[in-house]
Amino acid sequence: TANGPSETLAAEAVEENIQWAASVVKVDDIPDTDAKLFGTAGGDPAINGLYTYLAVFQSPADGWAVYKLGDFNEYTVLSTGPNRVDLEISQSSWNQQTDSADTQVRKVIVQWTPGEDGGAPASVTVTPAG
Repeated sequence: TANGPSETLAAEAVEENIQWAASVVKVDDIPDTDAKLFGTAGGDPAINGLYTYLAVFQSPADGWAVYKLGDFNEYTVLSTGPNRVDLEISQSSWNQQTDSADTQVRKVIVQWTPGEDGGAPASVTVTPAG
């Protein structure tokens, strides 16, 4: 039940950063770190299409360092630790012989070492897991 006057809002001016932000469809903060996972919609959602990234906050002046982990159907956070996140990833590929998508589910460990003075890591590693 409404309880007061309505407020009319106009669409935001078309701005690249706002348009890009609107493409974000999934965000997972990684506890006890200055990092998060996020996924943007793109490509063919029937076969992958969740562009998945790790973002590590550097500073207000420098913003986020962003590392592309891959193009997946979906990811699930299994566990987290200091500068680490364990993921289950669903990823498809097109099988020309059967004319259908083959989907594989696998687990990976994503790890990083913060840079000097807590800055962005020089790199991030993605290791297969069992």
